[in-house]
Amino acid sequence: MTTTVQSLPHHGTSKKINALLVALLLFGATIAAFFVARFAGLWMNGDTLRLTQTIFATQSSGTLTPPGDSYQQGYGYPAVSVALLSATGLSVQQLQTQVYPFLAIVGVGVVAFALYSQVLGMPVAAVLATLMLLLQPDFLFVTLRGSHEKLGWPLMMLALLLLHRSLGQPLRRLAIYLVLFYAVVYAMIAVNVFFASVFLTAVSVGLGLGLTIETLRRRQQRPRADLRRLLYVVTSGGILVYIFITYLYAPALANLRLLRSIVEQVSALLLSFEFQAQPYNYIDFGWVSRPVYLGLTVFTWLLIVASLAEWLRRGWRLLRGADEFDLQANLDWLLYAGFAIQVGVSIVVDFAGVLGGNLQLRVFPGFTVLAVVLLAHAVYAIVTRLNMPRKTQRATLVLAGLAAAWFATAAVLKASNDPVVSNKWGFYSPQEASSLQWVDFHLTYSTVWTSFDERLSTAFAFLELGQPGAGNIIAGFTFKPEYQYVLYSDAENVRGLRMGLAMPAVIGWSRVYDSGQVYLYHERPVTPFQQ
Repeated sequence: MTTTVQSLPHHGTSKKINALLVALLLFGATIAAFFVARFAGLWMNGDTLRLTQTIFATQSSGTLTPPGDSYQQGYGYPAVSVALLSATGLSVQQLQTQVYPFLAIVGVGVVAFALYSQVLGMPVAAVLATLMLLLQPDFLFVTLRGSHEKLGWPLMMLALLLLHRSLGQPLRRLAIYLVLFYAVVYAMIAVNVFFASVFLTAVSVGLGLGLTIETLRRRQQRPRADLRRLLYVVTSGGILVYIFITYLYAPALANLRLLRSIVEQVSALLLSFEFQAQPYNYIDFGWVSRPVYLGLTVFTWLLIVASLAEWLRRGWRLLRGADEFDLQANLDWLLYAGFAIQVGVSIVVDFAGVLGGNLQLRVFPGFTVLAVVLLAHAVYAIVTRLNMPRKTQRATLVLAGLAAAWFATAAVLKASNDPVVSNKWGFYSPQEASSLQWVDFHLTYSTVWTSFDERLSTAFAFLELGQPGAGNIIAGFTFKPEYQYVLYSDAENVRGLRMGLAMPAVIGWSRVYDSGQVYLYHERPVTPFQQ
């Protein structure tokens, strides 16, 4: 299992692996092309907007901590983005919505293949694991959208690659790997200190599990694995996190207050036995139906169940002494447990109503990175051991191809919140964009209701980034009587009908803008003091 890519015996085999890798990267680029072209680059969400504003502020101010717009989790993503903007001459809007999806997919594919080749020791299995990673919709979602996660998770995979490669190396090469490893760990912290802490927590849990396995195997007189490296990683990484929060990046101090809030709200949940939030109600209103949602996530459920079964199988073999407990061979097994436990804890945190109730969705991509390793190893082992007749092989390949086609389609549809299956739209039409710009040009200090959520308000903030504001408020969610204007979009009306929501009643209001698809209504004044 620890054989590396360099040990391939045949040049022809190497060519086949390179061809598979190229095909895999082309597959990823096709996903990115669909994501961008599907909405002609006109898409936006809250996290993308927040990071876009921080990138713009960092570029404008020339500092990593722009006043009022610093990102409290880290400066890495804005800093890298500003460097790319300076090198390419692109606008921040173009970089976030049109260029980054391609860069992210290619970067993830290359780093993932390198990691899985090292861990699995079988390039074909590494291609399979990388493909599975790109078929998981939640991982695909955070990779394609304009958030720091497209940089954070590849850095974590690179750190794991360096850690794995350093095991068993002579002192001279070990020193090189250690310098590179901790440089990457610091980069993770600088990009997002919270997700770097998630990684270090997974290593801590893996260390605890490894010590438990060692204790149980010691009674069987089995050789002990050297787990000191994991202890060094946890200790050194914790020190880097402390230095970063306390001395290097003042906005990150907000994480300490956030940690206190999490503890308080989770304690309230456990003591009161009363859910403070219902984070999974979004399945009913966010997707056209539950069967559709289950169809889109079938690969995710298969990944969870199959990887857990493989983890239990390997764990049982370790406990029985059938396999050697070696850190290099079992690092993926240990870290899988670390991320799986955090996913379980995040479910409790979500029901406590902390962090917007979506912590599980944020932690799950890290679990996916390890889960596909276990699943790919199991699938590859089963396939290579089976001696199927040629007809059975063909039938199996056809079924596998059909399943992969559906998984790929489902992953793209879910990751992009495609309106065919989703009610949580992230796109906006050119007519809606024009109407929002018209509003800000012709109105001042007015409140305009636009949509049932933040869809058009985030689009407006994205389009008007860096422009002098007219003091208008672009509102969403619940319509309030004091709102003077309603932006009536045909697209939003259709979405409302699908969700069982009615647009605000504008009978008797004046229509002051009409593009044929988007209309602006103004409530008629009833007193001389109203406008």
